[in-house]
Amino acid sequence: MNNIWDKIPYDTNNDNHVVIRDFIIPQILTEGSWLAGGSVRRAYLQDKSIRHDFDIFFRSEEFMEEVEGIVRAFCFQREYDSANAITYSGYFKYYPITIQLIHRQYYNSLEETLESFDFDICKAGITFEGSLVVDKNFESYNLTKNIGVSNVLRNLDYTSSHHIGRLFKFLKEGYKISPEDLRMLFSKLDFSGSDEDEAVSTIYNLHRELEKGADLLTNEVIDVINARLQAI
Repeated sequence: MNNIWDKIPYDTNNDNHVVIRDFIIPQILTEGSWLAGGSVRRAYLQDKSIRHDFDIFFRSEEFMEEVEGIVRAFCFQREYDSANAITYSGYFKYYPITIQLIHRQYYNSLEETLESFDFDICKAGITFEGSLVVDKNFESYNLTKNIGVSNVLRNLDYTSSHHIGRLFKFLKEGYKISPEDLRMLFSKLDFSGSDEDEAVSTIYNLHRELEKGADLLTNEVIDVINARLQAI
């Protein structure tokens, strides 16, 4: 494992770097917790924005409760709970921060956490010691702007609208997905049960965005979306 700042040149003008180095690692993380996902990807890519969540994962409920106590001690406010996470918002110095304590599942290690992610471009994390852990495809996929659909997502029986929404977030950032992978995700999109309205709404919203001229996809991929619309 490499120290994150041996791999990523630390930038004192990068708000994301400052918050991770001076607050999240030394003051929030504990032995049984780690920062992973989008915030680490942004730090790696030298993205200065902190207008995103800092997602923290845990080895057990006890470690989550320990970190939650630390977060509350910094006067962060509990904003909302979900089946997946508890969300807190607050400030470090003058930086507004949103921290998500992920409890949908607990993991034995940071490596196991990364294996559970849906897209390979997000498979990066930092331990409480400041060690950077990345998936073998993380760097190459981010450099080539290839989203990289993970085996976890490929093996699911269905794709939720949540996954499609995350996919299009990355497409807006300039990432690409092959028509084959998109066709696979859309073919398994769940339109049944309680997720039906959300799924249909997601697809229609994406279609409207494309009609506005959003330059996100190739014509072949757009054909996949149109075909799925016709099947609703």
